[in-house]
Amino acid sequence: MSSFDRQEAFSRSLGWVTEDEAQRLSQARVAIAGVGGVGGHYAEMLARLGVSRFVLADFDQFELGNFNRQNGSGVSSLGAPKIDIIKRRILDINPTA
Repeated sequence: MSSFDRQEAFSRSLGWVTEDEAQRLSQARVAIAGVGGVGGHYAEMLARLGVSRFVLADFDQFELGNFNRQNGSGVSSLGAPKIDIIKRRILDINPTA
């Protein structure tokens, strides 16, 4: 794997956000209460926009009933804390987070 180039990784967001907004997003701290349904989608989308600082809260674990609607849910995550799986997904998208 080549080294992570933050600017290149998130450059395709320009157009959705301006360069100034992208810079502000990179410095923002985002809190998400519940990373199962909607919160997991928000966490991943914000990571893809270049957000690097998250405060995540969720005390639940992934179960079979989550498969149809929750990011991070799958056979490999059954019984795993949602927070651990979403954190791993964020860091896979944005290792500077």
